[in-house]
Amino acid sequence: MNKLKNVYIAAAFICAFVLTSSCGDDADPIKLIDRVAVFEGGNDEYRLATTMRFVYNDRRQLIKIETASPVTEVNYTYYSEDSISYSVVAASEENMQYVKVGGKLSKGRYSRCYSNKMGYMLYSYEDKCLSNTMINNNIQLNYEWKGGNLKSIHQDGGLYNSEYTASKVSNDCNIDLNALLQFIDRRPQYLLVMNTYAQLIELLGKKSKNIVESKDYNYDYAYNSDRQLTSISLTSKSPAVSGSANTFSFKISYK
Repeated sequence: MNKLKNVYIAAAFICAFVLTSSCGDDADPIKLIDRVAVFEGGNDEYRLATTMRFVYNDRRQLIKIETASPVTEVNYTYYSEDSISYSVVAASEENMQYVKVGGKLSKGRYSRCYSNKMGYMLYSYEDKCLSNTMINNNIQLNYEWKGGNLKSIHQDGGLYNSEYTASKVSNDCNIDLNALLQFIDRRPQYLLVMNTYAQLIELLGKKSKNIVESKDYNYDYAYNSDRQLTSISLTSKSPAVSGSANTFSFKISYK
């Protein structure tokens, strides 16, 4: 069973959120996401795998993310409007991981940052969307977009290749909900390579307009009475393997 032990996270920061979205009333500031509970199941077993708690300051900036399992704390430091760094401490029964990333912003997004785990990470953009990533002159990722939504990620060698189909569900909350899928991905160092928390808060360019669905899963969604998205559920299209989860659900609550 995947216990999400690889959630030592390459996290990221923003200078400020631009919080306008139909996740709340269009006339009012969007409600901030408070928690995301991650459930997983397989072979008739379904359990809470972890919970993520998001903490904001009085300027509605994200200042901390706390993950329950493994115990992970991300702390954000805003030096100036164009210089942001973060530190992450993740502890498990096996070890403790420390991640530190820092870099300057250009037009509100990273063009270059440094990670003590991955080295220099370079980013280029086209029409404000991420087009290319180069990590430590070793890992190169190319991004393809269609209609404002991510269509595919390609790497020579194929380890980090992914394909997506745009849904009709708007990705208009204060964090990028498409990044949630990365927390259940079992590929080596996936969260570090994708710089997941940078994507989560749009430090890697514009996010997809809609929820983009991995071609490896079937998706289902639930909403509350205010039409806020409260659940994203995924079921693998591949047969269940003994000891491994093949269904996942992200339960979202708001402040």
